[in-house]
Amino acid sequence: MSDLIARLTAADPVAAAPYDRPDLATMTSRITAHRPVHPGALLRVFRLRMAAAISATTLVMVGAIAALQSLAPGLTVLALGPAGTFATSMTSAPGTAMLVEARYHFIAGPAISAAAGNATVYSLSVPRDAAAEALRIARAFSVAGTPLAQHGVTGSVVVSSGSGASVSYRVAAGVPQWTYANGTDVPPTVFHGAGTGGGITLTPAQRTLVGAARRYLTRLGFGYDVTSPRVSWTSDPNLPVTAQPPLDRQVITVGVTVAGVPTGLSVGFMFDPSGKLLWATGPDFGLSGATDYPLSSPRAAIAALGSQRAGSTSVGTSGPVPTNVTLMSEQLSLRPFELTDGTEWLLPTYVFSTLAGDATSKWWIVALDPRFLKSGAVPTSGTVAEGPINY
Repeated sequence: MSDLIARLTAADPVAAAPYDRPDLATMTSRITAHRPVHPGALLRVFRLRMAAAISATTLVMVGAIAALQSLAPGLTVLALGPAGTFATSMTSAPGTAMLVEARYHFIAGPAISAAAGNATVYSLSVPRDAAAEALRIARAFSVAGTPLAQHGVTGSVVVSSGSGASVSYRVAAGVPQWTYANGTDVPPTVFHGAGTGGGITLTPAQRTLVGAARRYLTRLGFGYDVTSPRVSWTSDPNLPVTAQPPLDRQVITVGVTVAGVPTGLSVGFMFDPSGKLLWATGPDFGLSGATDYPLSSPRAAIAALGSQRAGSTSVGTSGPVPTNVTLMSEQLSLRPFELTDGTEWLLPTYVFSTLAGDATSKWWIVALDPRFLKSGAVPTSGTVAEGPINY
């Protein structure tokens, strides 16, 4: 055995010699001279780095929260009053404040947007002294008289002159409405017309009437803008229907807009063949405030429009099969409503359109995000009529 160990040792001379690296002493001194890090210091470094990471994350979260809150800073829920209505005036597309009927099943067309944005809600200023306002409007039409309560019409004041001309002013519900009548003619019940904006060239006589209508608007001095005029024709309403009267009365209509957005309201003036003003009517309001509110997306509004159908039949009950209606386009509009506190507001609405045969059918719905609207029993959707204008 010892002989075997001797032979192995001879084969590896280093095995019998101790390990002695020349720079071993230098390496040992370096290791022993290095200051060890205390565990508490490591913990402090870890805490600082974690705090920096948390601060960066917090900044991102705060920024996101601020961005969300910026969509609705201090917005209040708008509660529609029991009398909250769409105050119609002489308009080319009167609206019906009624729930959409159950026979329709609405489908969003490919062009309907799924993006939700913001729109401006306007609070309105309306005259509180009806008698004084009626007198002011009467002066614009050269009607002199004393403001009196209109018999049989709640919330109305009338100013009449000795010639029979009069101005009535109604403030009972919705946006106040004024009407001028020359005393010898009654307003039309129905008239058909064609818009002047569709390539129709005005005659010199029609341009004269449009100029007269604009001068009346300047005298009236309301706080809203109007669209380009529309010319329509009607007959003498004093003649019987069987007489087939000629369409010799012309009506100049301008739509009411706010910041370029249509409201569905309008102002109209009816003239006889000689250019004499026979009748006029329109809304009376100004703007007292404007606030941006978030909207539902048009696609979400169409879904809500379908859910607001009146008289929908329950599962298992008999009833008409709903007709699929594909809504192809939307337009943002404004519509006046009264709130529970008695104030008047213009709320953004979507007006959806589709082609049905030779006519265009339209439906409207309030476009506000539902979180900011309390409608109660007040309808927030309905149809938009087309064709003849009914007064």
